[in-house]
Parts: sequence; C-alpha cells; structure tokens
Amino acid sequence: MTDVNHEYNALIIASVQGNVAVAKLLLEAGADVNAQNGTNVTPTSLTYAIAKQHEVVVKLPVDHRVDVNLRSTSDADSPLAMAITIGNEAIIRLLLGRR
Repeated sequence: MTDVNHEYNALIIASVQGNVAVAKLLLEAGADVNAQNGTNVTPTSLTYAIAKQHEVVVKLPVDHRVDVNLRSTSDADSPLAMAITIGNEAIIRLLLGRR
C-alpha cells in the first residue's frame, strides 16, 4: 500500500473519516494496520479512529491484531492512554481486550 501525499495512507484517511466500509475493505486486502509514514511519526489508523471516537473503526484494527501500544513518537500517549484521556469507555474496553 502506498502513502497518500506521503503523510496519510488510505487506511488512515478512512479511519479519520469514520468510513467503516473502506477501512474494512483495505484491511481485508492486506493493508498494514500498524502503518505510519516514512518517518514513523504519523499516528496509526487506530490513533486517528480513537481521536475521532469512531468506535466501529477502532474495532477493525483491533480485530486485525493492531499493536495497541504503538506510539507515534517516544513521548506520545499510547492508544489506551489516549482513550482514557478522552474518556470513551467502549473504546477503552476494546483496547483492553486486545492487550
């Protein structure tokens, strides 16, 4: 899978938009659920889905064995810490189930 504008790949864009159908299609086609940009500083699709509180989209990478501890930078919050900060209990439960 190639990056879109070298910053966001298609799975990240689908996650930001909450587009479940496209995210599911991409994952079923083998999209890298842990993909970041070439500098490894872009948050993953999981991080964006958490930030936008798209619970259904969060479940997709979790079901595809996403690394729930992957941080975009060494000082960034983990996806679980991010979900706790936001306070979305459903997302927190999904992430805890994957740990």
